[in-house]
Amino acid sequence: TINNVAPTVTLVGANGANEGQLKSYSYTVSDPGSETFSRDAHSCGANGTLSNGAFNPASGAGSFDCSFPDGPNSSTVSVTISDGDGGSDSDSISVTINNVAPTVTLSGDDHVNEGTMHTYSFTVTDPGQDTFSVLAYGCGTGGTPVAGSLNTDASGGSFQCSFPDGPATTNVTIKVEDSDHAGDSDSEAVVVVEVANLNPVVTVSGPTGAAEGELKHYTFTTTDAGTETFTLVSSSCGVGNTLSNPAFTAATGAGSFDCSFADGPSNPTVNVTVSDGDGGSGSGSVAVTVTNVVPAVSLSGPSSVASGSTHTYSFTITDPGQDTQAYALAYPKCGANGVPSAAVITNTGGSFNCTFGIGPASSTVAVKVNDGDDDSAEASKVVTIAPPNHPPTVDAGTNRSGGEGSSIALDGTVSDPDGDSFTVKWTYATNVADVGTSCSFANDTAVDTAITCTDDGTYTATLTATDSKGASASDETTVTVTNANPVVTATNETPPPYAMATTVAVSANFTDAGANDTHRTPPGGNCTISWDDGTPSSTGVVTEANGNGSCSASHVYAGAGVYTVTITVMDDDQGPGSATVQVVVYNPNAGFVTGGGWVTVAAGSYPAGAGLSGRANFGFTSQYKKGATIPTGETEFNFQVADFKFHSASYQWLVVSGYKAQYKGTGEVNGVPGYDFRLTAYDGAIAGAGNTGQDKFRIKITKQSTGELVFDNRLGTLDDIDAADPQTISGGSIVIHKP
Repeated sequence: TINNVAPTVTLVGANGANEGQLKSYSYTVSDPGSETFSRDAHSCGANGTLSNGAFNPASGAGSFDCSFPDGPNSSTVSVTISDGDGGSDSDSISVTINNVAPTVTLSGDDHVNEGTMHTYSFTVTDPGQDTFSVLAYGCGTGGTPVAGSLNTDASGGSFQCSFPDGPATTNVTIKVEDSDHAGDSDSEAVVVVEVANLNPVVTVSGPTGAAEGELKHYTFTTTDAGTETFTLVSSSCGVGNTLSNPAFTAATGAGSFDCSFADGPSNPTVNVTVSDGDGGSGSGSVAVTVTNVVPAVSLSGPSSVASGSTHTYSFTITDPGQDTQAYALAYPKCGANGVPSAAVITNTGGSFNCTFGIGPASSTVAVKVNDGDDDSAEASKVVTIAPPNHPPTVDAGTNRSGGEGSSIALDGTVSDPDGDSFTVKWTYATNVADVGTSCSFANDTAVDTAITCTDDGTYTATLTATDSKGASASDETTVTVTNANPVVTATNETPPPYAMATTVAVSANFTDAGANDTHRTPPGGNCTISWDDGTPSSTGVVTEANGNGSCSASHVYAGAGVYTVTITVMDDDQGPGSATVQVVVYNPNAGFVTGGGWVTVAAGSYPAGAGLSGRANFGFTSQYKKGATIPTGETEFNFQVADFKFHSASYQWLVVSGYKAQYKGTGEVNGVPGYDFRLTAYDGAIAGAGNTGQDKFRIKITKQSTGELVFDNRLGTLDDIDAADPQTISGGSIVIHKP
């Protein structure tokens, strides 16, 4: 029995392939028998496609191609051969299919200008059955992707780049990835782009015409395709002209300046150059036509002249251009009634004289100059020639009199027979006895004025008038000044009380309208003090300057009392002035005073209720304690009808002199403090000259803050203890006690 042996199949080919790649496979068959073979099956597997199959039945050999459309993947390539006798065999190869990265190509401009935008296109090919996505795209460090410009389709797409500034070199790139996202699934393409710098464009704006000496304003702007920081290279107003007030902004390249055009006619060019910082620069300009300006001439000199007089006329030249070296006189003229002299001219003006004939007449004075640019200017004025002149008529007025230091009116009269304007001047002179004294005028250039003299005497006041043509006349009047008495003011009208046997000092200031008067030396002037104690008057010590000063003296009183001291100052013209001051001299050992009772108050004693009158009760005591220098005690006063109650708070001094007593202090009215009072009491039981034998009482109350009188039952009499004239009491008693 001969058994059949199955054939042996051997398959040869690649076990790996890239997606989209075509691979060839072949196979051979060996069989110990003599066979005719048949191919039962051949395959590229689930992920392969078979093509170009070939087979030889005699040998059993054959071949075929496999293509693998997509990876990463795997597929099994196989073949099965039978020998016709029921025997068969198969062989296979396991194939790994690899993913292949897509291929991207990028195209677009590789040379561009700054500030432009360009489109870049790309195509994508892939051997596999893949789609692609854009991983990244960019315009490099010198470019900027345009937002929203990326467009894609199945085979590629495009995007746009803007290039803000040059010069620069930048890489435009695109990177894609296939849908397998494998490690080898991306690809990138690059276009190297050269970005060129463009020069800035400068535009200058401003007037194209100006007059010489005129100031014009110019502005300029700079535009640049790139992103730049600008530098002002230069700006100019043209040769000989002046640039001022420059302004420039580096961020924008904009600016401004002023041009002063020195001279015309001329044709300067206003020019600006700006650089962009990248080696580029641009310029702009304005051509200006500068015209000449006629010089201005002003003429000065008198418009009214006297007959036959000669006068100088001056002229000034002003020119906004630089023409000062070229001025020339066309003429000076003095008109039909005047004769000119040779003129003098400088860079700024000149002068000439005109001699005029006899008036009344007129003449036109003129001058004309040329600036060297064929432009001339003229100035003129009409001059009136007056007829022969007559001096003013002057009357100084009637004689006047007044006191020294006072204003004495002077009433003058001035007129001019020719109707000319005039000026006046007052002067004065003294008589021989008053040489050196001083007077002054309220306004010595007014016809009606006033004179003030600092000493008495007789003065001659002279009024002089001078007309506009120089003629003058004068007249005199006599001013008699009488003496003014000094005004004396005590420096301390209420000095502090003095203990008996101490030195009392008094002083007074004085003023005198006669600033030249003296008050120091008798018999012309002196200061005397009457001490009100029966002793002779004293001569005070005087210090003074310019009629004002002070007088002081001292005195020791032999007994206690309230003394009215009179200070009299006399000037060197025997004019007196006086002031009084009350001096309190107390003796703590002279005794003390008590009293109690009532008085009938007369209407008017209480100013707050001037019509009120009636009974008022009083009670008081005042004494110096042993060794004290300030008295103590209590004082009560009650004016019932006015609901007025006074109570003492403190005492300041007490004077006891014979049957008279007086003391001073402070207190409160109806419980409110802030009042001064002075109480004067006479004891009728003590013998003394002038004592009527009746007890007497007076109280005077004033506000401390203002000195306003509040109450006084002997209204209108003096405060002095001797002149106080107290009111006889209606009931009660007053006792002055011996120590």
